[in-house]
Amino acid sequence: MPSPTIIVLMTLAFINLGFPLWRIWVFKHENAETSSYKDNIRGYSFMGQDYPFYHPYLSLNPASLTLQETVHYGYNASDADAKEEWDQILFSPEGTGRIHLGPNHRTFVLTFYHQLHCIVELKEALVNRNDTYANPEHVKHCLQYLRHTLLCQGNDMLEEGDFSEHHFEADRLGSEIECYDWEGVYREVGARYLLFTEWKIRVSSL
Repeated sequence: MPSPTIIVLMTLAFINLGFPLWRIWVFKHENAETSSYKDNIRGYSFMGQDYPFYHPYLSLNPASLTLQETVHYGYNASDADAKEEWDQILFSPEGTGRIHLGPNHRTFVLTFYHQLHCIVELKEALVNRNDTYANPEHVKHCLQYLRHTLLCQGNDMLEEGDFSEHHFEADRLGSEIECYDWEGVYREVGARYLLFTEWKIRVSSL
């Protein structure tokens, strides 16, 4: 059996060999991502109105969703669990919905995040009429914003039956619809936000 000294030396040798190889892999991986990102935003200055119409590096994969009633996401002011569930929509992961593009890392917001924000604010206005943030002007903005963006999307998927005759307590399951993978959007935007915060730390330390 090798002596403790030999084991320590062998371990250090593996670390000395493995760490540079790992750094090479990370460097190549980051360069590949950076190259793809640069291709997607090439030609845009990100000044004024000169920016891409859609998120330049976000792949939207299809997913399915079953429309259903739920005991979650309630709007009772005293329901701490429901409040946490609503908060998770907007604040987890950190920076959700906001992206930073271009040489100056200009801030943009994804439309779907703005929509979710407005739904949360309408909920806040329902449970607390004294909420200074979910004030009448903000609520009016959110109603108009949701109207505009829903009209813009013009979703043509078919649902069974007539929702106006639906008994929501007795029949809690609705149709299955096709969506984009929103969890993938959360993951990607969250990861990009972490890269942005790392960039801010590097810049502030210069």
